[in-house]
Amino acid sequence: MKRLEKDILTLFVFTGLLFLTWAQTKAPPFFLIPDEGKVYLILASPPKEMAGFNLYRQKRGEKDFTLLTPEPITPISEPFLARDILGEEEYQWLSNALKAEDEFSLLRRLKDPGVGGALSLVSRKVALVLGKIYIDSMVNTGEEYTYRIAFLNYKGEEFFKGEEKVLVQKHLPPDKRVEKITFTVGKDHLKLNWEYPRWQGDKKDLVVGFNIYKKSETEEDFKKVLPFPYLRTGEKLFYIDKNVSEGKTYQYYLVPVDIVGAEGLKSEIITVELKDITPPAPPPVVNATPEEGAILLEWEPSPDEDVIGYNVYRSWSIHGEFKKINPKPIPKEERRFVDRDVSATGMLYVYRVASIDEAGLEGRQSTAAFGMPKDTTPPPPVSNLQARVEKHFVELKWKPQLTPDLDGYYVYRAEEKDKPFRLVGPPIKKEITSFIDSGFVKKGLYPGHTYYYYVSQVDIALNEGERTLIEVKIPDDEPPSPPPSIYCSNNDDGTVEVTWQVSLTPDLAKYRVYRQEEGKDALMVKELPPDVNNYSDKEVAKGKRYLYLVSAVDSAGNESEKKVFEIIPRDISPPPPVKGLKVSYKEGRVLLTWEEVVVDDLLGYNVYRANLPTGIPERLNKDILRENKFSDPTGNENYYYWVTVFDTSGNESERSQVLRPER
Repeated sequence: MKRLEKDILTLFVFTGLLFLTWAQTKAPPFFLIPDEGKVYLILASPPKEMAGFNLYRQKRGEKDFTLLTPEPITPISEPFLARDILGEEEYQWLSNALKAEDEFSLLRRLKDPGVGGALSLVSRKVALVLGKIYIDSMVNTGEEYTYRIAFLNYKGEEFFKGEEKVLVQKHLPPDKRVEKITFTVGKDHLKLNWEYPRWQGDKKDLVVGFNIYKKSETEEDFKKVLPFPYLRTGEKLFYIDKNVSEGKTYQYYLVPVDIVGAEGLKSEIITVELKDITPPAPPPVVNATPEEGAILLEWEPSPDEDVIGYNVYRSWSIHGEFKKINPKPIPKEERRFVDRDVSATGMLYVYRVASIDEAGLEGRQSTAAFGMPKDTTPPPPVSNLQARVEKHFVELKWKPQLTPDLDGYYVYRAEEKDKPFRLVGPPIKKEITSFIDSGFVKKGLYPGHTYYYYVSQVDIALNEGERTLIEVKIPDDEPPSPPPSIYCSNNDDGTVEVTWQVSLTPDLAKYRVYRQEEGKDALMVKELPPDVNNYSDKEVAKGKRYLYLVSAVDSAGNESEKKVFEIIPRDISPPPPVKGLKVSYKEGRVLLTWEEVVVDDLLGYNVYRANLPTGIPERLNKDILRENKFSDPTGNENYYYWVTVFDTSGNESERSQVLRPER
């Protein structure tokens, strides 16, 4: 399907050439093509400013023209209606070929003058969508009619009229064959070439394209290659068919197609035989299974259908020379071979398999398969295993116990003693007797953790010997991660609630909470276990500014950086009201005195007066009063006075007794 879509797209690339040819040869605005019982009107090169048209008809002998189009013929503007007219199959073809994402984008592309104009000549449905066709089926064969077409501009005004007479008779298909058909064969395609006269402006020459028919050697009937005729874009034309396979034979013929879809005479049939020049693909998977004194090779079939057999190749190294070891090709049905020409245990053999096709071509060799005769004896363990830690990296060293078939070493690491994880893929080469573990993403191992390392010897048969163990402790010399954030809030009683997000340190031991007053050093006020992330501080003075700091401490005593939050402790409880208020008027002023209020967070007093006991109060002191007396120089005996208490948290008490001055 993808190849067909590409072919359609290639076809549409040349659509503009047809219109260029017509423009050079002055194509008529429309064609009238009669057939038995009907007349086709198809727009070819209408005026650019055309937005639609009306069509009139006059039968021979009649005086007046009859309007055939109650409503003007105009392009479809509703995308979903256009899809219904095209039908699902043609809609999908066009969408894929024109790379249209939906109904809206397809309609926009069809309205392109080059693409849509050419397609309307080879697809009646596209012509209907674009308003470029009208089929008059209310005519009689043998009668003569005159048709008048009136083109409309975008205002609906008729601005151009054309008339043409037509005799209704059977439509004759094109009578000229496609000639000089040749072909060339490429690596993955076949190119058809043919000639057909260039359009010279003859209105009787209605050929707009060609249907290409094809069948393979396994098919009985010819089938059209493309859903639309291949457009007539010049005198020399070509089509590239990529839907072909080597080793197959194909037949083609071409038929000219006119503007109403009538096919002309068939061309000669040409036969094309594509030779097989591509070697077959190798088997995708080859397995080597050790047996006693032999190696069994088995493989999956090559994906190519024309494979008839296989050859097996062997080497002593993947980079060495591979030699064929089977005396004759192995039939494709067997796909197995037993190599008994192998030496004693300890020798590794490398095998590849190549496919052979019907043309006698041998393809490239498969990926390598490794095998050796059975060897079940593991090598001895290493000795004198040592470890050194530097910057959280671990360097291991050991002494090997050499054997003739020793291949190398495996190194393991474990956080739990019985759950080792192998740190190397292939074995370390036997000449290398050390290994550096750089940890996770090469940033070292976790400080304070204990790890268990194992080293074992591996022979060329992949037998692994006993693992030698060493325990390694990584020094914990890095501070833990601090709490991600800290937050302080006031409790109702004026104490401070400190909370923080938990540290993600694995070996977290505790948290430390610090408090700092302005101008002083921070003091640690509490150490808390790792499962606690809040602290209530009751040893604070309300209205005073403090900094709180929280840090994390790990099991090695390393302390993280401190997270800081600033707060001023406050409460929500107002102080008690003033008692013992006395108000007197002497020497032109009002004097107030009261008992001192004793509370820890006392800030001072406010004095108010009003014209009535419940009147609008006026505060007399600009700043908070620190003393328990006040003098009002503008007061008189008609005012009412009272006093409130104000604390460091901004709470104000209820007012005192309301009094008028006494003499």
